Amino acid sequence: MMYSRSSPGPRRVGFSYPVSIALICLGLVLGAVLSYLYLPGTAAPTPAIPLSVGGDVATPLRIRGLDPQDYTVDGIRAGERGFRATPLAELLARAGPWSEDFRALFVVDDGTKVAIPADELSGLNVGHDDAGLWALIDTRNRPVVTIPDLREMAVVSTGDPGGRGLAILDRDANLVESSPGALFERGFRVRPLPTEDCPRDTAGDAIPRTGTARRVRTIALEDWIGTAPGEEIVVVGRDGSIHRSSGVGHFLLEENRVSYCAGDGEAAFPVRGVILDPPERRITDVFFDARDALGRGDRVLIVLLDGLGYHQFFRAAGAGRTPFLGSLAEPDIALATYPPITPVNFAAAITGADPSETGIRDRDTRRSLRPSIFAVAGEMGHRSTLVTGSISPLDLEIDPVMNVDRNEDGSTDDEVFGAAMDRIDSGYALLMVHLKDVDRAGHSFGPDAPETLDAIERLDGYLHQLVSAWNGPVIVFSDHGMHEIPEGGYHGAFRVEDMMIPYWIIDGGIQHE
Repeated sequence: MMYSRSSPGPRRVGFSYPVSIALICLGLVLGAVLSYLYLPGTAAPTPAIPLSVGGDVATPLRIRGLDPQDYTVDGIRAGERGFRATPLAELLARAGPWSEDFRALFVVDDGTKVAIPADELSGLNVGHDDAGLWALIDTRNRPVVTIPDLREMAVVSTGDPGGRGLAILDRDANLVESSPGALFERGFRVRPLPTEDCPRDTAGDAIPRTGTARRVRTIALEDWIGTAPGEEIVVVGRDGSIHRSSGVGHFLLEENRVSYCAGDGEAAFPVRGVILDPPERRITDVFFDARDALGRGDRVLIVLLDGLGYHQFFRAAGAGRTPFLGSLAEPDIALATYPPITPVNFAAAITGADPSETGIRDRDTRRSLRPSIFAVAGEMGHRSTLVTGSISPLDLEIDPVMNVDRNEDGSTDDEVFGAAMDRIDSGYALLMVHLKDVDRAGHSFGPDAPETLDAIERLDGYLHQLVSAWNGPVIVFSDHGMHEIPEGGYHGAFRVEDMMIPYWIIDGGIQHE
């Protein structure tokens, strides 16, 4: 097309067809030359060691190379080195940080760590050279700056881990909770772990293998919180499993979680928390104590005080709200299962099994994989029942006695209490009673609010009458505690307030009248 003087607009220059073809060919040649100069190699080199992106992310990454089909790839020169690189923002978007408030931690081969806040990451790239060595590349200024020999990256969230970290507590206090990213930043040991000690390759191949062992990131509790190997601890798995240990196993820092390997050939498992100086008693003792009593020919009354924590009980007793329970010997401290919510712990109490065995890990699953104490009582030839509110915690082998709020006072505990008293002399060898008002009040007002203390005092009165009327052993326990939040109370967290519960075994009878 030839330029016309009468045409409006900017002047355009026309070329003949042969000249246009020549220019296109020249452009292709120049593009190929530039690609050779700025993209190292004509094919994507594969790094010897993948780059891992972990820490506080939803999806850990293990990048074995930057293929343009998978990533946005650019050629970047930094001095004499050429890099095949991708924007850091793209990698972080794929990994999915837990929160918007974080910092990126870059770890190089000599152990040096560089942390950069999220709002300063724009313009940074990650890439590898022709030798397959990774680097962080800053193209915001000239000359281009790199942090070479990059080994791994971790996202470190600055907010609450939200239950996704590793928590440590003892009987009395919440000691510490750290996210995987914070543990990357705090520091870890890299050590060889014999394959036979922990057969599952939990740590992956981001850290090289050495012979028949693999090198793993380990966290030493004695360095972290001062506990010494040999002291008993309880390791709680994310599946609710409970593992007692003398502290000689291995805590492994994986890409976005912590796992525990006992070192005895068992596979590692993801960890939710650790309990130091753990109680001897557990909520699963309810099943075994009741079964043993039935085996001796005793009638057994089990009373579940929903939502009453161990330390919460003592605060209420100190306020004079438990005249009956306060007159008895102090309760044992017992450990609830994780997560500390009613269906999970109700299942553990009536089956004697952890959530990893019952299959009850949330509020949605209704039937346990393990038989309950009601089924065991039936096999022994005994009648048994559960007296509860308008909804049973789980589907059971028996038909529970459910009660609605007939007097519309906002509670079913008075109806449950009356129905239980009516059945004490009805031939039941096993009677279980579920009282819920402490949990209801705690959620609405907080675990130590006056309304919750009122509920505890009413519960104490109900319990006094039930125990006095029952001829035989009485097991009294709670399914979980509760911690305070601005809206009232909450439970379900790996916290001492939620996990530590009171446990009594009382001889029922008229002596308590």
